[in-house]
Amino acid sequence: MTTTNTKFLQQQRLHEKTVREFVEQQGGVFLALSDDSVFVNNLRGAAYKHLALRAGAVRSFSGREHLIRELKEVIKNRNKPLIFVERETDSVSNADFIKFLRANIPDIFILVLTTEIAKEHLILFLEMGANSCITKPISIDQLVEKIAFTVKPPTQLVALIERGKKLMFLKEYEKALKIATKVLEVKPNSPAGLMLKGDSLKALGKRKDALVAYRQASDMAEMYLEPLKKLADYYNEEGDDQRELVYLDQLDQLSPLNIDRKMSIGRINANLGNFEKAEEVFDQVVRLTNRDAKTRVASVSKNIGEYLTQKNAKLAEKYLTHSLRTKRNMISKSDMETFNTLGIALRNQGKWQEAVKNYMSALTIAPNEANLHYNMSLAYTDGEDFAHAAEHMDEATRLDPTLGEDNDIVSYNIGYAFLRVKQVQKSGKYLTMALKLNPQNEDAQGALAKLRVLATEMAAAAKAAAAQKAQQG
Repeated sequence: MTTTNTKFLQQQRLHEKTVREFVEQQGGVFLALSDDSVFVNNLRGAAYKHLALRAGAVRSFSGREHLIRELKEVIKNRNKPLIFVERETDSVSNADFIKFLRANIPDIFILVLTTEIAKEHLILFLEMGANSCITKPISIDQLVEKIAFTVKPPTQLVALIERGKKLMFLKEYEKALKIATKVLEVKPNSPAGLMLKGDSLKALGKRKDALVAYRQASDMAEMYLEPLKKLADYYNEEGDDQRELVYLDQLDQLSPLNIDRKMSIGRINANLGNFEKAEEVFDQVVRLTNRDAKTRVASVSKNIGEYLTQKNAKLAEKYLTHSLRTKRNMISKSDMETFNTLGIALRNQGKWQEAVKNYMSALTIAPNEANLHYNMSLAYTDGEDFAHAAEHMDEATRLDPTLGEDNDIVSYNIGYAFLRVKQVQKSGKYLTMALKLNPQNEDAQGALAKLRVLATEMAAAAKAAAAQKAQQG
């Protein structure tokens, strides 16, 4: 046997020993979210035939819900889970699911399964919390090696950093800072050590010193995402949109498939008035989301539209309309808020007739939704169609008698709709309510003054008509 073969076998046995110790000493369990029977059988073969592990060490699932239920039991029994997750389940990316797992159970191991993967997808999965990726098909020896590298005991440096993170979680910031100092003594300019130092300094109120540490970490690892995230978060806390955007853009260059980050980039550009750039980024968000379920596309488009409603009504209209069109036959009462927001975006552009059509579409689904009738009344008021405005306001208050009781602007709008059609009693009720809620409401003050004049004129006209009738009689 050659020296090379001997070394290979020694290395192989070392990997096998690492995996056995993970299962036997740490209570390791392998959970696979996969409908790939070839891979699952390979995993079972590696565990039971090749390594002779205990029964129950491998469990497979085809759905996320089943995996989560089993995961809860595994953690309850104080076992250590290693999860294999397919890149997609039911044609939907598992990136968000991996992010959910990592956020809720930080100590688990996660390996993503894929047949082939582009660099940007690999970066996204690692950023979401995966430890590594497995490219299928994979031999049993390679699989054992991949598991071994994932679960092997941490080095002294990694153990120190993990301890520091736990101290940060426990809010023992001074102790965490001491750990960071130890890490930097063992490995000067360690990006992880510098970030731990920055986190602890920031928590202790030494923000400028923390910023220095974060910048040093970024300089030491230009292709490492975490220091850039720390810098973006720092400037977000400072309320400095321009500088936050610089680091978010850098992160986007390194990991261009992160939808949440693109949403932040779009929002900041909108805040800064860069609406062309905001639209470009939001369009990227919608395109990326289109790869997943339609309900998610609709939800993301709705969130973009709601954010833009008071900033750029035209863009808000675009994304809210896309949200509703995406759902098409799946539209339900849960979408009424989207219809309402789209109507506001249309009204803000002076498109009152389009707003009315939008509300009419919504009323075919939820005819008894008071807010729809209220907003339709406002649209008719914009178009000076006061008769229809009063009709829908009357229906809104019939469906919800409490409407306007806790908001002076709403009660003023109701009162004004009735004022325009000379419904004195109803108008007086709501205008008085508005001023009771906010005595400084100048619109309500002016409308109430007009109402009093109108009431006087109507009373005088009625008196004159009665006198004339009596005279004729």
